[in-house]
Amino acid sequence: VVERPSLRHLARFGSRKLHFRVESAAVLRGRACIARQAGDIATETVLLRQALELWEASTGPDSHLSIEARLELANALLRADQPDAARPLLDAVAEPIDGLFVSGSPQVKMRDRLRQVLR
Repeated sequence: VVERPSLRHLARFGSRKLHFRVESAAVLRGRACIARQAGDIATETVLLRQALELWEASTGPDSHLSIEARLELANALLRADQPDAARPLLDAVAEPIDGLFVSGSPQVKMRDRLRQVLR
């Protein structure tokens, strides 16, 4: 279980380490988008997994960044015909997504669309 960094942790290691992780995850997400546009689903899923790991470690597993990354990874896995790998990612966002995003948001719409595909 990855926990959100505490204030004590941030004071000890500084916010620069946290900032670096968030920026690195954003770069990985951008590279995953490029891989998706190129039709390279294998690279896309690897990069999205790495971004998710960084976001979970830096902002927590229930942060909006982690939830969006899970949704994007689940979407990529479904496009790669890996529904069994996508299902736990979608299950993990079931509760926190409604507390973070408003009804009708792109994230909620993506979750609902992915649910329909997995049925």
